[in-house]
Amino acid sequence: MADTVSAGEGSGAGDARSGSLEGTGVVSSVSAGAGSLTGAGLGSIGDASSGSLMESASGAAGGVGSLASEGARSGDFIGAGRYAPSPTGDFHLGNLRTALLAWALARNAGLGFIMRMEDLDERSRPEHGEHQLADLAALGIEWDEPIVYQSEQLTQYDAAFAELEARGLLYECYCTRKDLAQVASAPHRPPGSYPGTCRDLTAAEREAGRAKLAGMQRGPALRLRTDVTELAVVDEILGEYTGAVDDVVIKRGDGVYSYNFVAVFDDGQECITQVVRGDDLLPSTPRQVYLQRVLGIPTPKYFHVPMVFNAEGVRLAKRDGAVTMRDLAKFGWEPADILELLGRSLGMRGVRTATEFAEALTLERLRQGPWLLDPVSLAAGPGAVLRGQ
Repeated sequence: MADTVSAGEGSGAGDARSGSLEGTGVVSSVSAGAGSLTGAGLGSIGDASSGSLMESASGAAGGVGSLASEGARSGDFIGAGRYAPSPTGDFHLGNLRTALLAWALARNAGLGFIMRMEDLDERSRPEHGEHQLADLAALGIEWDEPIVYQSEQLTQYDAAFAELEARGLLYECYCTRKDLAQVASAPHRPPGSYPGTCRDLTAAEREAGRAKLAGMQRGPALRLRTDVTELAVVDEILGEYTGAVDDVVIKRGDGVYSYNFVAVFDDGQECITQVVRGDDLLPSTPRQVYLQRVLGIPTPKYFHVPMVFNAEGVRLAKRDGAVTMRDLAKFGWEPADILELLGRSLGMRGVRTATEFAEALTLERLRQGPWLLDPVSLAAGPGAVLRGQ
């Protein structure tokens, strides 16, 4: 039976993804991916007794929460929400919608709001980050300074990684992409879960694995040795969700730290108490909550918000047409028009500022399912789309 971890107090809903939206868009029902959703429930924060790791890493870096709001720094803890994009290109409407929701939910809860650039991806470019921040500011989204850049936190990651290694919680994995692809297609396993192929190898087998990878000019990945296979978490929008927990990668074979590791570690460092993101990331939440327990980090409240799909019901992408602020500007779309469009996607009419968006937002509006958007129609301009002119 899976453990249950609340993502914070509050009620959720069962399968709340079906329904209808007022205004722009059509709604369909979507699967939550690997795992299952059940009715809402309350639980306690995961076991955070293993606090030595965060204390050790934070001591080297200046203290837990040093980048959070002034209230958190002074000891008058209020917590924070965050938005954490990768600066690999311009935002599309789906990215902007999620960012606006993250800011609005944090604002409505009286929390700080952290902007974190997850720039460890080799495709990251400073100019992309500048464009992203400019778009958010144009919509009226504000954040606490300083902006966090993961590329500037490597010393902290090294310290946390070394502590995990010293605790004997990591092991080398010699699986290639081909090996992992074959595992992913194996029957009776959750999609994407790792079966522990390299977990208990002999010394001779490990040596052979290193030799194999050396011939490919790469090293082994380092995985976390877990002791559960699934975990139940509570999402503030979708309710209880049970998903797979496997031996997640902590450091890749090319030496880059994994998204799961640095995102969870950063949330702890920044005193993040509220995580708002697309519901496509719900299946990864049990793994991250387990990692929080290992790192001694309290579990934040999770809000997995509905996605934006194109007219074919496929996740919105920039290749679908004019879906970025710069492209939409060519057809006469101003930031206030985009805010109104995003408001209508959630059944809120007349929204022209970020403040109006936040004031009109309720959790029930986020339980109505995904937004189906026809990007081609946006080329007609805001007059035709918003006011039928």
